[in-house]
Amino acid sequence: MATPQENPALTAELQRLAESHVALAGTKFGLTLDYSEESLRQTDDVISQQLAAGNSLEDTLLTHGAYVGETLRRRLGGVWVQDERGVALLQGIGGGDLSASPFSWVQSRLANGMSDALAGRFKALQQQLPQPGAGAVRVSLARPAAAATAPSGPTEEDLTTLARSPLLVFLLVAAADGKVDRKEFAGFHKVIVGVMTSATPLLRDAMSRLLPRMEETFDELEDINPVQELERLAGLLDTHYPKEAKVFKEQLVSIAVKIAESSGGFLGFGSKVSKDEKEAIAGIAITLGLIETD
Repeated sequence: MATPQENPALTAELQRLAESHVALAGTKFGLTLDYSEESLRQTDDVISQQLAAGNSLEDTLLTHGAYVGETLRRRLGGVWVQDERGVALLQGIGGGDLSASPFSWVQSRLANGMSDALAGRFKALQQQLPQPGAGAVRVSLARPAAAATAPSGPTEEDLTTLARSPLLVFLLVAAADGKVDRKEFAGFHKVIVGVMTSATPLLRDAMSRLLPRMEETFDELEDINPVQELERLAGLLDTHYPKEAKVFKEQLVSIAVKIAESSGGFLGFGSKVSKDEKEAIAGIAITLGLIETD
């Protein structure tokens, strides 16, 4: 198997997220996480305590996933890559063809409790590594690679449109008052992280592809008409993802509402949605084909 090609920018971003997880664990829980198997047990314990207290952990999905992935990478080897949808994976674990999806691990841990403990999955993965002198039977723990895209399937441009769709919605709502500032952009990031675990798989994958390069994508949209791009999005959803299209569109509108409700500088003071924002949200729903017009 060819050696996976690392994505340096992705690696740097995930290392930054992992370090922020280490810092938070230290300040909030008094833990010293050291990228060890024992640190994954500590993380499992903290997650259990937080869930038992009824706390939402949706906003920690990215930092948890980055930390788990960096632990795997540092202890077992491997490189960070993105799959065909842009989702971050570790490939080449142990120098072979083992791969893993750390963010899926965290999602399963939050959904299924200790039956999908992070430390347990680490141990299971470790046991798949070839023993010295033994013929290795390597099993991928990530989702199987997608079959080659048929000529009539979504193109790379289509996948890019899917990935930046939440940002298109942000631009339309945030610009309703005539400007988009940095505070609004930071607030949008929090909204995306907050809805990550409840999103459909297609939208979650799109957001996973967007988040590591949010600012670069924002700059790329400077000369793009967001309404026309949403029209294109609606068409490709209806064509390539007919079973998921309606829910995907509805969740985009829900994101638009959350963005508007966070207005007032995205500082949490008041949640009144302005008339302009309501019109922008309605326009998004119409453009996506969720509301018919005469």
